[in-house]
Amino acid sequence: MFTALTGGYDAAAPEGKLAGWERVRHIVLTDAGGPVSLVGWRRAGWEVREVATGAATPRLAAKALKFGAHLYLPAEAHFALYVDATVRAVSWRPAPLLEICRRTGALWLLTPHGLHADDPYDEVGSKLVS
Repeated sequence: MFTALTGGYDAAAPEGKLAGWERVRHIVLTDAGGPVSLVGWRRAGWEVREVATGAATPRLAAKALKFGAHLYLPAEAHFALYVDATVRAVSWRPAPLLEICRRTGALWLLTPHGLHADDPYDEVGSKLVS
């Protein structure tokens, strides 16, 4: 499970790992841009990985981290679930999602969050087109 923090946005840290997902690694990918304090994320049990995307804007850096996550996640990761940094609960549980991945061959999943005007599935489409 991973999220992306870029340019100092979405910096409010959660209180811990997401309920029901405690046995899954929680990773924050960040460009460390802006006044972001990641101490709270570490204290909440999230692994913080600072990476350089080379993107011109925080928005493009976030897209690079979301859709190029395979470049920054641990090599031993077999699947990746992206969650928006503002999400504090995921009602889906690991076993059904991993079964979907195994049956379909999907290597990563996006959770719809509906908190912003942008939808992660729209972002996928824009990334595939550009």
